[in-house]
Amino acid sequence: MGGYGHSIQTVINNNKKILRERDFLNSSYAKSNSKLKFKDVSEEKLNQIKLEIRRKAKKEKRKKRIISTVLFIACFVISVYVVFSIFLDLLPL
Repeated sequence: MGGYGHSIQTVINNNKKILRERDFLNSSYAKSNSKLKFKDVSEEKLNQIKLEIRRKAKKEKRKKRIISTVLFIACFVISVYVVFSIFLDLLPL
């Protein structure tokens, strides 16, 4: 049966599963098999990679900001139009 006690038990079981997964991820077995190996690159090349990543992130951020601004303006214009059309309909002429 369901009920209040059942939902508490579900939460407790889910928390135990999360703790087990975290224990596994922190174990020496998981750490020894999950080391990443990267190529050795020069400082100059590393700086170029960093600059490229930053440039792409800045471009993406600008793109999101423009889209958000356009959507905000469109929503604002539509809401003003709706409000004024309703307001003008209520005025007796």
